[in-house]
Amino acid sequence: MPGRTIGGWAHDVEALADSLGIDRFAVAGASGGGPYALAVARALPRRVTMAGLVSTAGEVVDRSILRRLDAGNRMKFGLPLIAPKVLRFDLALVGVLARIAPALLARGVAQLSASDRDLMQQGARRKALTSLLREAFHGGSLGVYSDMMLGSRPWDFDASEVRVPTYLWHGEHDAMAPFWMAQAVAKRIPSSDLKVLAGRGHLILGEPNVLDSLLGLVCAHA
Repeated sequence: MPGRTIGGWAHDVEALADSLGIDRFAVAGASGGGPYALAVARALPRRVTMAGLVSTAGEVVDRSILRRLDAGNRMKFGLPLIAPKVLRFDLALVGVLARIAPALLARGVAQLSASDRDLMQQGARRKALTSLLREAFHGGSLGVYSDMMLGSRPWDFDASEVRVPTYLWHGEHDAMAPFWMAQAVAKRIPSSDLKVLAGRGHLILGEPNVLDSLLGLVCAHA
């Protein structure tokens, strides 16, 4: 959708909930999906019961944020700002690889912490990531490009206006979305609870303690 924004996602979710006849619901987002979940929580406080953020990306409010990132993350968040055409070309090549050899691409995913690399030795996790990458580029690279462009810019909503209970789970050694990003997000939300997973990296969504905790809180706020 040309001109779409992260905040605009709330309108899509509201329309879907109306169509399904669902009055109140919880929202959750992992990694780059975290800001989208927050946007819905902020826009629909009478309908959203709670928000869960797992390994969430933070807001890049200015270039001072980029200077705090390591080289890999600086390129991930900075390239859309500095050289969007280069990013578009790069993602087009990645998209071809994702369609013809997604397993090879999954094995080469960078910025994995030691615990994430250990998880990737498990066949089920490797298969899940392969499927994720294949689906992300199923219709081409434009969707991924659009998400990366939005993720590198200031959000079009104020996280401090979120009024629903918000819970965050984040790995201490997350190399893809640094822990301090989650701390900054949690600090801005009046009713937030940040759970730190010692020694863990980015790929924590599938861990039973995280998923069980998330679902337990969804039920508690129902």
